[in-house]
Parts: sequence; C-alpha cells; structure tokens
Amino acid sequence: MTKNEVEEIKGHFDRNAQDVRGHFDSTVVEMKGHFDRTVGEMKAHVDQSVAGLRDELREEIAEVRREAGVVAEDLRTEIRLVADGVALANERIGDVDLRVDKLTQEMRVGGGSV
Repeated sequence: MTKNEVEEIKGHFDRNAQDVRGHFDSTVVEMKGHFDRTVGEMKAHVDQSVAGLRDELREEIAEVRREAGVVAEDLRTEIRLVADGVALANERIGDVDLRVDKLTQEMRVGGGSV
C-alpha cells in the first residue's frame, strides 16, 4: 500500500468518524429534548392529578364536616332530652321525699312509728 493510499484511507476514516460523532451528538441532543419533553409532560400530569386529588379531598372534608355537624346537633337534642328527663326525675324524687317526710311527720304526731 502506498503512502497516498494510506493517507486516503486515514482521511476516509477521519471523515467517517467525524460523521459518526456528529450523528451521535445530534442523536444525544434529540434524545435529551425528547427526555425533557417527556419529563415535562409527566410533571404536568402529576400536578394535574395531585390538584384533582386535592379538590376531591377538600370536598370529602367538607362533607364529613357537614355530617359531623348534623350528628352533633342530633346529640345536642338527645342530651337536652336526657337532661330534661333527669330534671323531671329529680323533681319527682323530691316530691316523693316530701310526701315521705309528711307521712313520717303525721305518723309521729299521731303516735305511731315508722
């Protein structure tokens, strides 16, 4: 092989190597752009999903609060009824105590024993 042929082969190799490097570099840039777009789309999807979940959670919390308010109001009503019942029972017990005291007094005055 002559020196000229060797130089020609080297030149051909260098040009091909440069073409391969250029293709590799452009492919890397293209892949990076694709990766960045894909990551951006994924971030947007995650943000949208989180926002939807956040809205659903807020709605659920509001519903639970409304239901808790209704239950609390029902409990207040029931507690008032129990308190009224206790007050009435105490009043009746007081009346019975007065009647027992009156009977005891009458029996003592009348000479009997209790």
